[in-house]
Order: sequence, then C-alpha cells, then structure tokens
Amino acid sequence: MKNGNHLSQGPASLEIPVLKKPHLPARIAMVLQTVAVALACAIAAFLAGISWSHTGLFLLAPHASPLHNITTERMDLRQILPTPMFYLGFAVLLVFLAGTAYAWTKLQPKAHIGLFIFVYALAACLLWVLALDITGNSFSYPDSTSLIQSANSLSLGHFHDFAPHGVGHPTFYSYYSWYPFQTGGLLWFTLIFLLVGPDNLFALLILNAILTASSVWAIWKISTYIGLGEKGQRITVLLLAVNVPLLMSAGFIYTNAAGLFFVLLAVLCALQAMRQQDALQAAIWTFGAFAIGTLAMIIKGTVVLFVLAFVLLLVLSAIRKRMYWLIALDIILFAAAHWASGLSVPLVEHIVGQKFGGGLPQLSWIAIGLTHSGGATWMPGWWDASAIHHYVIYKGNTALQQQAAQDTIRNAINGFTSDPQSASTFFIQKLASEWAEPTYQSLLYSSLSPRRANSSLLGAAMFGPSSQLLVSFTNVYQFLLYAFCTIGCIRGITARKKNRDAFEALCLNACIIAAGFLCFLLWEAKSVYVFPFAAMMVPLAGYGLEWLYSAARALIRFVTSTFIASKSIVLKRTQRSGSEVAVEDRSADGHSGEIAPISAPVEQQGVNDRKVDTVPTE
Repeated sequence: MKNGNHLSQGPASLEIPVLKKPHLPARIAMVLQTVAVALACAIAAFLAGISWSHTGLFLLAPHASPLHNITTERMDLRQILPTPMFYLGFAVLLVFLAGTAYAWTKLQPKAHIGLFIFVYALAACLLWVLALDITGNSFSYPDSTSLIQSANSLSLGHFHDFAPHGVGHPTFYSYYSWYPFQTGGLLWFTLIFLLVGPDNLFALLILNAILTASSVWAIWKISTYIGLGEKGQRITVLLLAVNVPLLMSAGFIYTNAAGLFFVLLAVLCALQAMRQQDALQAAIWTFGAFAIGTLAMIIKGTVVLFVLAFVLLLVLSAIRKRMYWLIALDIILFAAAHWASGLSVPLVEHIVGQKFGGGLPQLSWIAIGLTHSGGATWMPGWWDASAIHHYVIYKGNTALQQQAAQDTIRNAINGFTSDPQSASTFFIQKLASEWAEPTYQSLLYSSLSPRRANSSLLGAAMFGPSSQLLVSFTNVYQFLLYAFCTIGCIRGITARKKNRDAFEALCLNACIIAAGFLCFLLWEAKSVYVFPFAAMMVPLAGYGLEWLYSAARALIRFVTSTFIASKSIVLKRTQRSGSEVAVEDRSADGHSGEIAPISAPVEQQGVNDRKVDTVPTE
C-alpha cells in the first residue's frame, strides 16, 4: 500500500530529504569566485607553457669577483625545447614527492607538520646566511645601500644627512624625493639598528632567516584551509622544503622578507574571518587582518596586491553569508589601511625636518614596464632611469611627470596596435624574463654581500657544475609548480560545492596569483617582484599533486583488480577446459571396450520405478 508522503507503509518509512538551493547572493558569490579561480588556472597554464619553452639565465659580471658581484641583471633568455634530462628530472621529482609523502604518512600519521617545516626552514635559512660569511657594512644593491646608510644616520640622530646637499649617492634627500614610499623601509631598518646597533648587516640577515622561515610556515598554514588531506599537506611541506629560491631569499638584505611575512599573517587572519559565522568574531578577525596588512604595506608597498585580494574575498564571503554590513566594514578598513600605510612619509619628514614631495608618479612604473630601452638588463619592461630623468628635468613637478609618462604609455600602445607581432614578442619576452627565471634572483642578490671567503656551500651554489645543476633543478621545480597549480585550480573548480569554506580559501590564493600576474604584466619587470606570487602557487600545486597521487593509486588498484579478475577468468576457463578434456577421455575409454551403463538421475530413477510398479503383470 502506498502513501503520498512515503515510499512504503510501515514502521520504518523512508522520507526523501529536500535539498534547498543556495540563495541568490550565495550563487552570485560562487560564480564570481569560480571565474577568479578559472582566471588563475588559465594564468598558471600559460606560465607553465612559458616555463617549458623559455629559461632566463643571468650572465656573469664582466669583472666578476669570486667574493663579490658574481652575476649581473643582464639576462640570457633561452627559447629552447627541454632536454631528456629535464623530463627525467621532472619524473624523479614527482616520484620523490609522492613516495616520500606516502612513506611519511605511513610512518608518522600524526606528525607535527607545521612545527617540522618551520624548524627545517629556519635551519636551512640560517645555514645559507651563515654560509654567506658577510663582512663590512655594504650591500651592492642600490636601494639596499640607500636604506642601510640612511637608517644608520637616522638611528644615530644625524638628521642633517637628509638635507638636499647631504650625504649618500644618490643623496638621501634625492632618494626619498624620488621614492617617498621607501620611508617605511627606512623606519624598519632604523628600528633594527636601534635594537642591534648601526651597520649590523649580520643581524639583518639573521632576522631575514627567521622571517623567511616564518613565511614558509605561513604558506603551509594557508594550504590547510583549502581542503588538503594528510598526504596533500605533506606534499605541500615537501614542495616548500625543496623551494630553493624561497629559502635562499633570506640572503637578500631588503624589506622583502618582512613585508611577505606580515602580509601572510594578514591573509591568515582574513581566512579566519571568512570562516566565522558569528558577527563579532568575523569583525575581530577582519580588524586583525587590516591592522597587520597596514604594517606590511608600510614596510613593503607592493604587498597591497595581497591586501586587495583578501578584501575582494572578504566582500564575496559577506555576500554569501548575507552579512552585508561586513562589506561596508571591509571597504572602510581598507581605505583606512591604505591611508595609514602612507604615514611613514610625514613621520620621517617631521623627524629629519625636510619635505620630500610627491615623488615619482605611479604611471612612471607602467611607462617603464611598457618600453624596451635595452639598457642594463636587455629585457623588455625592466628598469631604466627614464623616470628619474623626467623628475630632474621637470624639477619634481608631478603633473609634468605624469604627462611624460602618459605620452610614453600612449606611444607604446600605438606601437603595439600597429605591429601586433612586435607586441606579442614584447610581452612574451617580458613575462618569460619575470616568470621563467628559475631562481627569481635569489642567487644574484645573495652574491651581492662582500664576503671574507667562499664557504663550500656557497661555492657549490654559485660556481661550476654544481651551480648549473642547482639552476637546472629550480627550472624543473618551477615548471612542476606552474603545471600542478593549474591542476589544483581545476580540481578546486570541480569540487567547489563540497566545501564552500575551502573553496573560498582556494579562491583567495587564486586572486593573489592573478593580481600579481596582471600587475606585473604592465608594471616594471623583475623576477624578484613576482616571486611572492609564485610562492603562493605552492598550496595549489600541493592540491593538484594530491589529486594526481589519489588518481594514480586508484588507477593502480583498478589495473591490479582488472588483472587479477582476468587471471581468475583465464584460470577458470583452463579448469573447465581440463574437465571437458577429462570427460572426453573417459568417453573415449568406454568406447574402446564394453559400454558402461549410464545411470539415470536418482529422481528419474524413482519415476521409472513407480511406472514399473503401476504396470500390471501378465
């Protein structure tokens, strides 16, 4: 008997659950997030192709010293197909990652993965900066030199050094007049020198090592939000453990390490905010994200791209949860953070008693990024001094500088539209010089510190066949990173409805990558600039590798079960054939002599007996 509300009548009736469709704002947020991940997927696939077909290598300095300035920023961009050794290295790296993750999971199923990667990264970074054996108080990177020398003067109270005709080359006044945003880095270096003493570059390197190791831990922690399993987390840890440019970046005396660490902390706070269902908890974590993000932008201005990415995701998360007041809060806090990140300029001006002005307009960096001067690097879009020349010619007049930058940009666009092939060559070479340089300038900048002697580790990394092997490994690693980041994005899109929180975290990673790519498509180019965004591909690559690992195991099980089943079928057929042969043999034996009587089945025999009994006898 059937009922309209039940499949069957009885004490254990089965009710069909009705699944509610997500409300319209949630569907809109899902569509926008999916588009963002798809964009990052296309970008990663394009970069994998660029990395596969191009390799950028820095040339040796004309008068290279074994203790200083080994290479320059002049790049040899090679466009050749990979060799068989490249594919062999790729296969070996894949087997290492999958095999080690499997063994690790079996041997230590409850390992403290986060603690391990932090301790490992800290040991590796400290080993590298100690191997540099730095001496003196100079670093042959112009921006670093200006920051170090001016921070020394500021920490010692030599404010007169910042006068228009003060010390420095260029003078401190000129440097901060061109780049007023660098006053944040100046305050960071000054704080360190006040704590450990002026000119203490060794302390800067040690601090860099700690901050870089902390960034490695933060990237791993971000990966735990995107839905990785135990093996996926271990694969991500292994990807970080063999990320040579990331570990070697501790040797670069600049604000990169500090800026990256603090903005990654801000991203973690934003991820926590997106997971909160309670309004108060969401607001607290949001405040934390913008407070730490402000500090990061003061120290290193380009991390604003990370902040913009998590602002977008916070807004989409608020739409999904219909907590619309959070949208207004996010916009207000971002505006406040952006304003506060510029407070370093009036603060330093007040301390030293100078006015630096508005500096170079931001259009100047886009103008540089769209021209090919053939200067110091030979690569399109890399630094040239045209913006400085315009600043000097127009005596710092912002409007005239902007007009000059606009003219340069307009001429570049006209040239691209009139010659599309030239435009394609320009952008492919520019992107390849940024994203297909496998060391991301980590070796180059590590070599800029004057050293007492070359340690065995430094010598192996910088010179001879071992150095070539290291660069080849980073080249293979770079391609693997881009390729499996692509797969990770595809996996995220296909699984987006299973765990919305995990997909939002994955989308935040994707937005950061897309922001870095799109910005430095137009901005002044350097491979070190795009490195933080390449590092953010590690969680997505781990996600893709985990899927490959699971798919490979499923395929192996399928092939094994199919083989066993087919073998069993063959065995049964063999046994059946054998029994049939035996019957034929017995039949053949019977025909050779007396014919043996064939007994009827027992049931049939009984029937015959009953039939015989019922027949009357004569």
